Amino acid sequence: MVWTITRQIQWPEGDPVVEVSEGGIDYTNPDALVAKYPGEFDEFKDPQEAVDTAIEICRAWVKDGEKKAKIGVGATGGMTMPFNGGTFQEARKWAKETWEKLEKCPTCEEVVEDLQEWWQAGEWIGNEFYPFDHLDEKYCSEYCAEKASIFSVECSICNELCEAKTAHLHQDEYVGECCWDERLRATE
Repeated sequence: MVWTITRQIQWPEGDPVVEVSEGGIDYTNPDALVAKYPGEFDEFKDPQEAVDTAIEICRAWVKDGEKKAKIGVGATGGMTMPFNGGTFQEARKWAKETWEKLEKCPTCEEVVEDLQEWWQAGEWIGNEFYPFDHLDEKYCSEYCAEKASIFSVECSICNELCEAKTAHLHQDEYVGECCWDERLRATE
């Protein structure tokens, strides 16, 4: 999910509106004004960041003489659909509510809602992977999934299967949680 910012002169009334449109550039209303301010035509994964940028653009536009400029949020669905101008407070409230509804990576909070490829956490026993039962959690990267996974390995000290203290796939030697303190004492 992305949001794109454009400046528009709405029809039929001619109202100046800084639009935050759901979707990429192909989902903005046609006839956007040429980019003049930083952030116009940019795509944002965070609706809060998009709204904050749109507010900066709106303030700059007002300062440059477009005194009636407002901010509008919405989705065209690829059609032409003018957005009603609203207040900054209304736009921020919408952005916060939208952000809270988005599906995010449990490790880093990156939006994973539209990912075509995502990773899953689970338990590694040696080099075999067993996914956790809660399959609904998507991770944005292998790194984030690995951070949430459990690594059960044969400890190179006691040869028992236990949780790895440090986990790196395909590592030659593991020291398990069961013997970590012993290894520290041996190196003192």
